[in-house]
Amino acid sequence: MQDAMRASDERIALSAEWLRRESLAWLERNGSDDVVSRAAADLLAPPQLPAAAAPSVSPPITTKRTTRARESHHQQHARATSPRRLVRLHLLLFDPVPGNQIVTAKMLDPLGVTTANHARDVTSCEGLLRRVLAVYPYEPLPAITFHAPLVPAYPATGCRVEEVVSLGCHQGAALCSPNRISCRLSYVMLRGFLTDACGVALRPCRPFDECLGATPASQLDVLETLRRAAVDDARRHGARGNHIFISRPAHGREPYVAVVRNSNGKYLNAFHRRLSLQVDALSRDDETASSSSSSSSSGGGSYLSPRTPPPPLCDDDDDASEVTGDDGPLYVLEVLR
Repeated sequence: MQDAMRASDERIALSAEWLRRESLAWLERNGSDDVVSRAAADLLAPPQLPAAAAPSVSPPITTKRTTRARESHHQQHARATSPRRLVRLHLLLFDPVPGNQIVTAKMLDPLGVTTANHARDVTSCEGLLRRVLAVYPYEPLPAITFHAPLVPAYPATGCRVEEVVSLGCHQGAALCSPNRISCRLSYVMLRGFLTDACGVALRPCRPFDECLGATPASQLDVLETLRRAAVDDARRHGARGNHIFISRPAHGREPYVAVVRNSNGKYLNAFHRRLSLQVDALSRDDETASSSSSSSSSGGGSYLSPRTPPPPLCDDDDDASEVTGDDGPLYVLEVLR
């Protein structure tokens, strides 16, 4: 029995050594300059035996010191080459639905075995998760369809999160249908995140590119028109003041999480606000450039500041400091926690 177990262990060791050599050979053929290859080569490296396990003629105290030094070196090397330092994860979430009902996840799952409770908290991904765009269409579906969205808690530091509530209903807002305004709006947000934040090269799509506007200013005009239409529609249906007009309950770590449509708001959603800040920054840069050029042509020296880059994704701290003139909600469409 022992001989059979020893032979099995030897076969496993030989298989592991063969897999390591083949993997390292593949990395060498395909180049190992990129981050993933270096991380894989480090993970595939054979483990180092501690100094205490190797034959030594040094005194025991020297062996212990050497062991501690090597262990400290290995720990520092492991921290420097950990996936959290080498890998940057960006998430693009379009109406993530775990497939659980709100009542089931909150009241009938004390052990947290449902998908909603498993995925509602990703704060442990700090250092790995760097940027998130989560888009939630606001129109609700009946509870029997198990389509309550998931609004997870993200890392507090090192992660830039933009939660945008958009038009439409679930995946119907992501169809290849340029005639739907909800699909056009989704296309602009998703394409912008993939190209600007993730560096993905995408081919142009003429039907969508021509529908919502080719410039940020034209897109801003469309979004402002949609905002006014949403406010007028809520008033026609009897909504008064600054109240929630439509609410779509969601899964989350907080006691109450919902995707809502307010009866009023300064912006349609977070994307509308970010685009407005971008257009304002570009217009200020144009004014600065024109004034600087006119003063320099008249003989006065001036410093021409570089163009201001587009503002970052909206942060909750910035949202909290900006209110409408009548102390109403900032967004018509937003996520409430």
